[in-house]
Amino acid sequence: FQFFQFCLFDRQSVGRCHNFVYSSSSSSSWCSWNLDLEMSEAAKPEPMEVDYLREETLAEGKVIKRVIREGDASEGKPVDGADVTVHYVGTLLDGTVFDSSRKRNEPFKFKIGEGSVIKGWDVGVATMVPGEVVQLEIAPDFAYGERGSPPTIPANATLRFEVELISWSNTEDVTDDGRVTKSVRVKGEGWDTPREDAKCRFKVAAFHQRGAKAKAADRTAFDLGGYGDDVVERTIGSDTDMMFGLECALKSMKAGEQATVFVPPEYAFGKDGNAALGVPTGNDVYVVLDVTLVSFDQAKMTSAMTTQEKV
Repeated sequence: FQFFQFCLFDRQSVGRCHNFVYSSSSSSSWCSWNLDLEMSEAAKPEPMEVDYLREETLAEGKVIKRVIREGDASEGKPVDGADVTVHYVGTLLDGTVFDSSRKRNEPFKFKIGEGSVIKGWDVGVATMVPGEVVQLEIAPDFAYGERGSPPTIPANATLRFEVELISWSNTEDVTDDGRVTKSVRVKGEGWDTPREDAKCRFKVAAFHQRGAKAKAADRTAFDLGGYGDDVVERTIGSDTDMMFGLECALKSMKAGEQATVFVPPEYAFGKDGNAALGVPTGNDVYVVLDVTLVSFDQAKMTSAMTTQEKV
């Protein structure tokens, strides 16, 4: 008899392992499927040790993160609600692989922070930057708990995942025409956003790049003029020197929010650029703004006023 083990994977990323038994003789040959996952001790793989650069403890020890390869910190970490794309290999502590997006050659996508994956993933992936490769060791109550995920994951199993964050996106349209977009790096507080005549206090760093899809490393910093590195105050709709794309972005932000804003030429300096600021000419020159809205003041909307305030 010969014994083989292999794994089948469905599109819901749940691995199913099976034992295959084969016998051959001069008179007959037959095979059978054994769905029982119990393997002989000799067949079980050895736990794989991982070389890592550093180790972090997350969620009071429920998740251990071991960094295998550093990523691009300039791209930031995904925030709740962001779409993330990862590759991963999931194993038990004895090294048994129960699932692998790499084996399927199909990256896995999900929204972070919305409970669509096990809690350990929401915690661990939220600390990663694009290009980073880590091992996440996840305690049972942040994985599949007492029930496990039969037949591949037993009850109360601590799991290990090697995860690569390929990319993440939290792009929002701030002009209703899809031209000026922002990617939120840090969520703001509350629900209110600046309206016309609101006094906004914010910080901004400016870059220009060729094309809408350039990488952060290909951007060139420039002085936006009159803003500097400190917090500045501007009034929405009143400051004629404010770039239209920046004004649109501010009107979409909440207090405390940090976002990267992508502004096409027609909402920035046009195809002629701005020689004084060092922005080159061209229909493909985008301005990228790293904006932090520190706070803002504005009059209350009538619907939010008390009777006394309306008098």
